[in-house]
Amino acid sequence: KAQKVLMHLPRMYMPLQNYKDLEHEFLENYWTQSKDILGVTHFGDLVPEVLYLGADYEESLVNLIDLRITYKLNKYRDGRPQEETKEKILQTKEILKTQMEKEIISRLQAVRRYLRSPSRDPHISLEEIFRQNKSRKLMGFKSLLNRVSGRKDRRPEPGP
Repeated sequence: KAQKVLMHLPRMYMPLQNYKDLEHEFLENYWTQSKDILGVTHFGDLVPEVLYLGADYEESLVNLIDLRITYKLNKYRDGRPQEETKEKILQTKEILKTQMEKEIISRLQAVRRYLRSPSRDPHISLEEIFRQNKSRKLMGFKSLLNRVSGRKDRRPEPGP
């Protein structure tokens, strides 16, 4: 199954126990092709790697995968894991996890506000609900800037 998946995709996730059963030569073959197989113990490990939050987030994820492949190749070829690479992997994973958690919370709050709104449009898309949430955050930020800069507390005009 792994061979068929990796013919079409750059990475694959599988239960850790199944991952441990794979031969190192099999894994090395894919790592040298910049493809990765990752053993996971629970779904929470996958969330930051399977959802898309934009180009910057995706670039960080691709860098994480490259670091992980480099680390694994060095570990299995030389028998010495590089501690600084391992630390960078852990830091990057934590950053991605934090960004993903913030985005999930923000989206849940947007849906909650929408559902509580007495004037909600029943035909609005989730994309629009999330976009409105971002503009509300921006309006609150503008209000704070007005206060800090000494301007009167006037309501900012809604964003696009």
